[in-house]
Amino acid sequence: MMKDLTALLIRYRELARNLHNSCFFSCSEFTFDSYDRLEAIKKQLFALIVLDESDIPFDESTLFINPLSQLRVSVMENVAVPVYINRPSSDGNMYWDDPKNVLENEKVRLSFISFFDWDVLSSIDFKYCRVRIEGFPDSPELNGRDALIEMEYCKIAVDSNNQ
Repeated sequence: MMKDLTALLIRYRELARNLHNSCFFSCSEFTFDSYDRLEAIKKQLFALIVLDESDIPFDESTLFINPLSQLRVSVMENVAVPVYINRPSSDGNMYWDDPKNVLENEKVRLSFISFFDWDVLSSIDFKYCRVRIEGFPDSPELNGRDALIEMEYCKIAVDSNNQ
Protein backbone atom coordinates (compact mmCIF):
# COMPACT_ATOMS: atom_id res chain seq x y z
CA MET A 1 0.00 0.00 0.00
CA MET A 2 1.32 3.45 -0.94
CA LYS A 3 0.64 6.66 0.99
CA ASP A 4 1.40 9.95 -0.80
CA LEU A 5 4.02 11.97 1.09
CA THR A 6 4.67 14.59 -1.56
CA ALA A 7 3.23 17.39 0.61
CA LEU A 8 5.53 16.44 3.53
CA LEU A 9 8.55 16.39 1.25
CA ILE A 10 7.60 19.77 -0.20
CA ARG A 11 7.26 21.16 3.35
CA TYR A 12 10.74 19.88 4.21
CA ARG A 13 12.12 21.21 0.89
CA GLU A 14 10.79 24.71 1.58
CA LEU A 15 12.14 24.79 5.15
CA ALA A 16 15.58 23.49 4.17
CA ARG A 17 15.84 25.93 1.24
CA ASN A 18 14.79 28.86 3.40
CA LEU A 19 17.21 27.90 6.17
CA HIS A 20 20.08 27.58 3.71
CA ASN A 21 19.33 30.71 1.71
CA SER A 22 18.38 33.10 4.50
CA CYS A 23 20.65 31.99 7.32
CA PHE A 24 23.75 30.33 5.98
CA PHE A 25 24.20 31.49 2.40
CA SER A 26 23.82 35.12 3.45
CA CYS A 27 26.82 34.77 5.79
CA SER A 28 30.08 36.00 4.31
CA GLU A 29 31.96 33.04 5.79
CA PHE A 30 29.88 30.22 4.30
CA THR A 31 32.33 27.34 3.84
CA PHE A 32 32.23 23.59 3.43
CA ASP A 33 32.51 23.31 7.23
CA SER A 34 29.40 25.43 7.75
CA TYR A 35 27.73 23.47 4.93
CA ASP A 36 28.43 20.22 6.81
CA ARG A 37 26.86 21.68 9.95
CA LEU A 38 23.85 22.77 7.91
CA GLU A 39 23.54 19.25 6.49
CA ALA A 40 23.29 17.87 10.04
CA ILE A 41 20.44 20.30 10.75
CA LYS A 42 18.72 19.37 7.47
CA LYS A 43 18.93 15.68 8.39
CA GLN A 44 17.23 16.41 11.70
CA LEU A 45 14.50 18.41 9.93
CA PHE A 46 14.00 15.61 7.41
CA ALA A 47 13.73 13.03 10.17
CA LEU A 48 11.25 15.14 12.12
CA ILE A 49 9.05 16.23 9.21
CA VAL A 50 9.11 13.17 6.95
CA LEU A 51 10.58 10.05 8.50
CA ASP A 52 9.20 10.22 12.05
CA GLU A 53 5.79 11.25 10.74
CA SER A 54 5.77 8.22 8.43
CA ASP A 55 7.43 5.70 10.77
CA ILE A 56 10.25 5.11 8.32
CA PRO A 57 13.39 3.66 9.92
CA PHE A 58 16.65 5.31 8.88
CA ASP A 59 20.35 5.55 9.61
CA GLU A 60 21.32 9.19 10.07
CA SER A 61 24.89 8.51 8.94
CA THR A 62 23.70 7.43 5.49
CA LEU A 63 20.74 9.79 5.12
CA PHE A 64 20.95 11.75 1.84
CA ILE A 65 23.67 9.32 0.66
CA ASN A 66 21.88 5.97 0.37
CA PRO A 67 18.37 5.59 -1.00
CA LEU A 68 15.41 5.23 1.33
CA SER A 69 13.80 2.20 -0.28
CA GLN A 70 10.50 2.94 1.49
CA LEU A 71 10.20 6.31 -0.28
CA ARG A 72 9.12 5.59 -3.84
CA VAL A 73 9.33 8.30 -6.45
CA SER A 74 7.04 8.21 -9.45
CA VAL A 75 7.03 10.57 -12.40
CA MET A 76 4.16 12.00 -14.41
CA GLU A 77 2.74 9.66 -16.98
CA ASN A 78 2.26 10.59 -20.64
CA VAL A 79 4.80 13.39 -20.31
CA ALA A 80 8.38 13.42 -21.58
CA VAL A 81 10.14 13.85 -18.21
CA PRO A 82 13.72 15.15 -18.44
CA VAL A 83 16.19 13.10 -16.42
CA TYR A 84 19.91 13.24 -15.75
CA ILE A 85 21.34 9.78 -15.12
CA ASN A 86 24.86 9.40 -13.80
CA ARG A 87 27.25 7.27 -15.76
CA PRO A 88 30.00 5.12 -14.32
CA SER A 89 33.38 6.81 -14.16
CA SER A 90 36.80 5.64 -13.09
CA ASP A 91 37.82 9.01 -11.61
CA GLY A 92 35.29 8.97 -8.75
CA ASN A 93 33.34 11.98 -10.00
CA MET A 94 29.61 12.01 -10.74
CA TYR A 95 28.79 12.74 -14.37
CA TRP A 96 25.10 13.28 -15.11
CA ASP A 97 25.30 12.83 -18.87
CA ASP A 98 24.07 9.33 -19.67
CA PRO A 99 22.54 9.31 -23.17
CA LYS A 100 19.17 8.33 -21.69
CA ASN A 101 17.82 11.79 -20.80
CA VAL A 102 14.03 11.46 -21.00
CA LEU A 103 11.56 9.14 -19.28
CA GLU A 104 8.50 8.48 -21.41
CA ASN A 105 5.98 6.05 -19.93
CA GLU A 106 8.71 3.69 -18.78
CA LYS A 107 7.84 1.52 -15.80
CA VAL A 108 10.78 2.48 -13.65
CA ARG A 109 11.18 1.91 -9.89
CA LEU A 110 12.87 4.82 -8.12
CA SER A 111 13.86 5.33 -4.47
CA PHE A 112 14.34 8.76 -2.93
CA ILE A 113 17.83 9.82 -1.83
CA SER A 114 17.65 13.59 -1.37
CA PHE A 115 16.93 16.90 -2.96
CA PHE A 116 19.75 18.17 -5.12
CA ASP A 117 21.30 21.43 -6.24
CA TRP A 118 24.37 21.87 -8.39
CA ASP A 119 26.25 24.39 -6.23
CA VAL A 120 25.75 23.96 -2.48
CA LEU A 121 27.86 27.00 -1.60
CA SER A 122 25.44 29.40 -3.27
CA SER A 123 21.71 30.04 -3.10
CA ILE A 124 19.83 26.76 -3.58
CA ASP A 125 16.47 25.86 -5.05
CA PHE A 126 16.37 22.06 -4.60
CA LYS A 127 14.99 21.85 -8.12
CA TYR A 128 15.93 18.19 -8.44
CA CYS A 129 14.97 15.03 -6.66
CA ARG A 130 17.93 12.64 -6.50
CA VAL A 131 16.83 9.03 -6.81
CA ARG A 132 18.31 5.57 -7.14
CA ILE A 133 17.07 3.53 -10.09
CA GLU A 134 15.98 0.26 -8.47
CA GLY A 135 14.28 -1.26 -11.49
CA PHE A 136 14.26 -0.24 -15.13
CA PRO A 137 12.89 -3.14 -17.21
CA ASP A 138 13.51 -1.44 -20.58
CA SER A 139 17.09 -0.45 -19.68
CA PRO A 140 18.41 -2.85 -17.00
CA GLU A 141 21.95 -1.48 -17.43
CA LEU A 142 20.70 1.65 -15.58
CA ASN A 143 19.67 -0.28 -12.45
CA GLY A 144 21.63 0.87 -9.42
CA ARG A 145 22.51 4.25 -10.87
CA ASP A 146 21.45 7.61 -9.47
CA ALA A 147 19.33 10.06 -11.42
CA LEU A 148 18.12 13.63 -11.09
CA ILE A 149 14.51 14.49 -11.90
CA GLU A 150 12.96 17.92 -11.62
CA MET A 151 10.69 17.94 -8.57
CA GLU A 152 7.77 19.34 -10.55
CA TYR A 153 7.46 15.95 -12.29
CA CYS A 154 7.66 13.85 -9.11
CA LYS A 155 5.30 12.32 -6.61
CA ILE A 156 6.76 10.65 -3.54
CA ALA A 157 4.98 7.95 -1.57
CA VAL A 158 5.84 5.64 1.27
CA ASP A 159 5.71 1.97 0.42
CA SER A 160 4.43 0.40 3.64
CA ASN A 161 5.09 -3.07 2.19
CA ASN A 162 8.80 -2.26 2.06
CA GLN A 163 9.38 -1.40 5.74
